[in-house]
Amino acid sequence: RVVGVTTDKEQYACDAAIICTGGASYPLTGSTGDGYALAKKIGLSSEEIKMGLRELSITPMRFQKVYWKDILVINDAYNASPISMELGLKSFAQIYKERYKIAFIGDMLELGEKEIDYHEDAIKQALSFGYQEIILYGDRMEKALENLKKASVDTKKVLFFKDKEDIKNIILSKEKLEIVLFIKGSRGMKLEDILKAN
Repeated sequence: RVVGVTTDKEQYACDAAIICTGGASYPLTGSTGDGYALAKKIGLSSEEIKMGLRELSITPMRFQKVYWKDILVINDAYNASPISMELGLKSFAQIYKERYKIAFIGDMLELGEKEIDYHEDAIKQALSFGYQEIILYGDRMEKALENLKKASVDTKKVLFFKDKEDIKNIILSKEKLEIVLFIKGSRGMKLEDILKAN
């Protein structure tokens, strides 16, 4: 029975403790699967671990697997930072490396003076990770794309749209290609709107 957590600085009383270590199935995030070994070490059986995980609920739009029509979508549009954008793009590309991949990425908000640099990096990362198409949305992404074109970066796989309805239509027009779609951007961009029915 859990009665608390003791650190090198303080002791916290509680009835339950959640130890977040990640899983071995998702090593791109630095996860090692150490949580299972730790749970076993403190005396939990495999069945107790499974029962505890059954009650776990994940926040929607955090690498959430959904189907939109016949398109497999990983909706990671809960929020975005330069690091989460890079890890998300890379993870998705590695998981679905044999599929026709489209990245739909939107602005990352509140990044300060270097915000356009971070958006340029995100576009270049998507290009380097082997996406067949990259669809951009938002003023910062538009400016970043303009800068990359001026710098002679090959952006022929990159499309920019100002209207989500246009994005929705272009993606749905490719449905027969058995595409997989990755969606990532800051919460304020509401990129998941494209998944809503007309």
